[in-house]
Amino acid sequence: MRFIFLGTAEFGLPALQRLLEQGHHCCGVVTNPPKPAGRGLKLRKSPVHLFCEEQSISPVYTPESLKDIDFQNQLRELNADIFVVVAFSILPESLFSIPPKGTFNIHAALLPQFRGPAPIHRAIETGAPETGVTLFRIDRGIDTGNILVQLRCPILATDTTPSLYERLSVLGADAVQQGFEILATETETYLVQDHTKATKAPLLKKEEGQIQWKDSAEIIANRIRAFVPFPGSHTNYDDKRLGIEWAEVSSSASDADAGTVLSVSNSGIEVACGSGTLRITQVKPAGKRSMPVKDFVNGSTIQEGTILE
Repeated sequence: MRFIFLGTAEFGLPALQRLLEQGHHCCGVVTNPPKPAGRGLKLRKSPVHLFCEEQSISPVYTPESLKDIDFQNQLRELNADIFVVVAFSILPESLFSIPPKGTFNIHAALLPQFRGPAPIHRAIETGAPETGVTLFRIDRGIDTGNILVQLRCPILATDTTPSLYERLSVLGADAVQQGFEILATETETYLVQDHTKATKAPLLKKEEGQIQWKDSAEIIANRIRAFVPFPGSHTNYDDKRLGIEWAEVSSSASDADAGTVLSVSNSGIEVACGSGTLRITQVKPAGKRSMPVKDFVNGSTIQEGTILE
């Protein structure tokens, strides 16, 4: 089939690559304009844009506004059967209604769960046992369209956002391949989302990285995994920021105040939480590299009874 791909992030690259490998014709790609980045604030093209240059895919459009009539007319002239959207902007109806077979989005969650821009982070944060990808037909709502394909994936205890992101991006390619096969045979059937079961996945805020020790050890451990690499997780020790890069729920019991250091050893720093105990095993002191807790312990004065804020 003839398709136009709309995306910016690396998450969509496996899907685009899969469609090309399956012999579908890419009529064009729409991605975000280059943005200033780095110390020199030089304009940097999106991962999707760079991939298109490497693979000699053209034309590539970088519109300032998706509502621009001239831009939309250019897409109409390409005569694509379908638009595929992955990790992109909200599309106006005048745009997503162009292709005759519809516009489909790959969303990194099992809709209607985790609607919004941060589904991977929020799934880990909430301790969900599984997640997946959903290929759905875009409508006027936000992640509310009818579902064509849905594939599941377990969330491992060792998963952080980057590791789950990588697996789901490949699963997204599987979903779009299946979706194209269904659409090509005109045998599609859709699952209507149950909006009463919808949950939200809002963007992460920088302040969420501050650990709240009054929360349970399980909640804190999940957030540490979910907030890699942004916003990261940190606490205050000795009036300085201490990044917490890995921690696990401990079996130790304590009735100490939340944030109290219970024990310090080369194997971990145990801290009392609102409920349960957390064992910290990897840290990043302010201005220093990430290090195992044993290296941090050897160079600091942290001890039993210290209060982390």
